[in-house]
Amino acid sequence: WRGESNFALFNMEPNVELEVPRRGDKPINLLFVEIMGASDLVAKSVEECHPFVTGKLVRHNRVLHQYQKTRAEHSTLTPAFGRARFVFTILDAENTVLRLKIKSTKRFGMSGTIGMKELPISTFKEEKGSTGAVSLTMHPKHSEEKSGELKVKFSFIEDVQVDAELKPIMTEEQYNMMQMWWRHQYLASYSDDRGDLSKDEVVSLLKKLNYSLSSDSRAKEDEEISAFFNDNRRYTYGDVAWIVRALRRIPPLMAMLEKGRYWDKEVERRSLVIGFNETYQGISAKSLQRFAKEIQSVDLPIEACEGIIKKFSGTNVAMTANELLAYLRSRENCVLKEEDMKLQPNTLNEPLAHYWINSSHNTYLEGDQLAGKSSVEQYRRVLRAGFRCVELDCWDGDTEPIIFHGHTFTSKIAFRDVIQGIKEDAFLTSDYPVILSLEVHCSMEQQHMMATIMKEIFGNAIATHDYKECDALESPEQLKRKIVIKAKSSIKTKENDEDEDEDEDEEITEKDEKKAAKMQAAKEAAKAKNTHVKVSEELSRLVYLKAVKFKNFAHSKSSCQAFEMSSFSESKVAKLLDKTPDFIQYNAKQLARIYPKGIRFDSSNYDPVPSWRAGCQIVALNCQTPDRYYQINEGMFRTNNNCGYILKPKHLIDPTAEYNPVRAEVTVKVVAAMDLPKEDGNVKEEEIDAFLEMEVVEDSCKSSPWKSAVVDNNGFATVWKNSSKTFMVNDVNTAILRVAVVDRDAISEDDLIGQFSAPLKSLKSGLCNARLSTYFRHSTKELAPVKDGKLRPLLMKNEGGFFSADVFPHQCQLLLSIVIKRV
Repeated sequence: WRGESNFALFNMEPNVELEVPRRGDKPINLLFVEIMGASDLVAKSVEECHPFVTGKLVRHNRVLHQYQKTRAEHSTLTPAFGRARFVFTILDAENTVLRLKIKSTKRFGMSGTIGMKELPISTFKEEKGSTGAVSLTMHPKHSEEKSGELKVKFSFIEDVQVDAELKPIMTEEQYNMMQMWWRHQYLASYSDDRGDLSKDEVVSLLKKLNYSLSSDSRAKEDEEISAFFNDNRRYTYGDVAWIVRALRRIPPLMAMLEKGRYWDKEVERRSLVIGFNETYQGISAKSLQRFAKEIQSVDLPIEACEGIIKKFSGTNVAMTANELLAYLRSRENCVLKEEDMKLQPNTLNEPLAHYWINSSHNTYLEGDQLAGKSSVEQYRRVLRAGFRCVELDCWDGDTEPIIFHGHTFTSKIAFRDVIQGIKEDAFLTSDYPVILSLEVHCSMEQQHMMATIMKEIFGNAIATHDYKECDALESPEQLKRKIVIKAKSSIKTKENDEDEDEDEDEEITEKDEKKAAKMQAAKEAAKAKNTHVKVSEELSRLVYLKAVKFKNFAHSKSSCQAFEMSSFSESKVAKLLDKTPDFIQYNAKQLARIYPKGIRFDSSNYDPVPSWRAGCQIVALNCQTPDRYYQINEGMFRTNNNCGYILKPKHLIDPTAEYNPVRAEVTVKVVAAMDLPKEDGNVKEEEIDAFLEMEVVEDSCKSSPWKSAVVDNNGFATVWKNSSKTFMVNDVNTAILRVAVVDRDAISEDDLIGQFSAPLKSLKSGLCNARLSTYFRHSTKELAPVKDGKLRPLLMKNEGGFFSADVFPHQCQLLLSIVIKRV
């Protein structure tokens, strides 16, 4: 079922491209595996065997985030699998194996592995990219008894150059997964073996798509939709596909097309229901050119319009309403300016202090600050999400150093494992330097181990200097693919050698008696942190950014070097903001790290915007909590290819520079939200009752967001009657737009469904689409498509689930219009 109807049904692009992990400008290796069939499978009976094949990459006994599978065959011991193809990206051929399994789908009574086989990638590499048939003998998981053969064909291609700017809206794997998901939902809706659905079964299926028939007035007002639901008929797959397309019609968009008289052609398309051609209204290239100018605020040459029609309709004549919607939802019509999303190396040549740096606090924690779980995987997730500064609290272990939140009940992880994990994932998303903020509480012996471990694993990637006087640090471009260590150091530099005391300014009171015990624990932790630990000379020589105690701005200006930096809690920063000009001057030369106050036991976040406006570079947030402040941070660092470094404006680099803000009136109208997932991405949950939150953040997040009315029981194609808001913005160049979709809950706290945040200056005017970031509770083993077409795990929200993820199979989006008028 790979016809044109699939793209119209899901409003996806018909030309799908592969996405592979980037390694900067370095080439990668690709392994293509074609599953040609299987034979001699062992099962209780043919009727119980509905086999499919899965493929995974495994390195050092760890399953990598590349998982692919074929569709299931029906009742056979000799499946063909439709010559399914897998594509894997190979980063380490010598230590990686390909794990192939034949399984039987759970839906048909027999589940689990029929057989499996692991093959070292090095055996494929030896063929030097040639293609040939390989017969694999499959074995049960706990037995050496033969259980069948899997016939595959493979091709290993070395040194493939990856286009660093390629960011497709959906990978081929995700597209195939979406097809399988939709087909599975249809098949799972059967109540008998007739192969079609009753009205009740169709209604139940639509509920899984977050749509309630009884709550939608269009089901009664639209004659076609109303006539479709007849109690006396049965519905085929084509019928269901038709109603899905019909329900996707967005009334404001259809009204826009009618009012502008953009329909000027009649086109024929094959009917999903009756099996032959039907006539539809169409938009020609000339009308599309006019639509682009009047509605999207874009001047498109007629050749470009013809190309869009060819791509989304497959013809040179015209495109239907569904095909137009597919274009409006495509990456060609993304609200983000393409030039701002690309990496801009020319902006990364200034000293490190001139940049805002995407930073995390207590990176090892997946949950709260008192008893949360610590994990190495959390470092990997944070680095892959684009963060460039991570924190390591180091303590003595039984044999080697460990990392955990000292004097609390948080779990402990090995320092060595963390360093290894950082090395492997540090530069997968960005090539620019990773800063390790070390809190050293170890003995001299284990400090020696720390230095040895980092030199052994990082090698020449550690950035060092000779501690000579300097007024400016190296640039991100000069520190490319380097590990920058920030810590205390015993190496003397002028007279400024007092140790930095993190948490020294915390004011922990006991107004809330229920928190007294927790506050006492926080006091003990703060006291422990304030115990001075002398740093060994060996570890000190690896330190690039020396942590020193902040005295005052005058002392820093006269006595501190550019490589010396201080940390401030959010409470201390609130006081220093009274001296913003001095703070800006300080941050023009030295780095400042801001961190949450100690009583945020729940890992909540603080408002990062005032610190950014004072020029602070490292504003560290709790990444395991995707609250409003985390979302603003995500929008802040969305540009420059998510490299983690954003150049500050001139007036925050040079206090004497003239500041010329650009005032504007900004109107944002959300035309519709499409494919919104249910709470936690669970299709069994009730349909959502969605409302909008909108805000433009400038100097702080003190103001409450604007909220729309609620649309009940519809997350499939949601339209709000009043979804427009106008903001007066003091400076377009520094403002951040945030639009969120929230599920109203009458009993408990409202649930965030998804949000979009980005710098206002990086947004296009006109009618465009915005991909929503969602944050749901899922097993860490479950994979889902994530922004920019990459696959990453979804996690428990209260245990570290913070990644921007489109919950499979949804490509949840907003269709919105932005108008910016300078005043």
